[in-house]
Amino acid sequence: MPTLHNNSLFYSNFKNISKYNNKLMMLDNNDAKSKMRLDPNLLQTVVFMNPEPLNEISPTLPELFPEELIPSEICEKDMLNLIECLVRLDFDNVKCEEVQFEYYQCKRWRDSLLFKRIKEWEVSYLLNNTGILPDYVNNLKTQRIQLINEYENVPNISKNTGKRIRYNSDIQQLDWRLNYIKETTSNYMV
Repeated sequence: MPTLHNNSLFYSNFKNISKYNNKLMMLDNNDAKSKMRLDPNLLQTVVFMNPEPLNEISPTLPELFPEELIPSEICEKDMLNLIECLVRLDFDNVKCEEVQFEYYQCKRWRDSLLFKRIKEWEVSYLLNNTGILPDYVNNLKTQRIQLINEYENVPNISKNTGKRIRYNSDIQQLDWRLNYIKETTSNYMV
């Protein structure tokens, strides 16, 4: 479990920050929030978060997962507060540590809830549709193999860290799903 209060865990990638930082500093807070929400380049080029939570597995929703099971609180407010703090304090992670902690706590809560709901829904869905079970499991195994191949083809260099983490997270999540499906539906497998 990562220690979020350890200052040495926080880091910044300052490439391309200055051009965005200068633009954002000229905006008032409300305008800055809306610009940050709409400008994916800002979020993609400014890596300011603790790397440990980014290494945690975030859920990838199954294809048929019902929208109503997605939590209404997806930590947008906490993330915007974190971005606002970092922009306001010239990307000083130490001064924004408490806001970062709040965001990571929200993210963990959201992800835990989503994982719980994914498992409950998927097991129920498959037990109510046992005829599709072998094809469903084979599809997940095929997705897993494709992700492993894609992961292995991504060069292991710093600019690809986020992509490799996402692939690895998706592979681990598919392993987790395949395990609980096997455990809970073994009586129905042909």
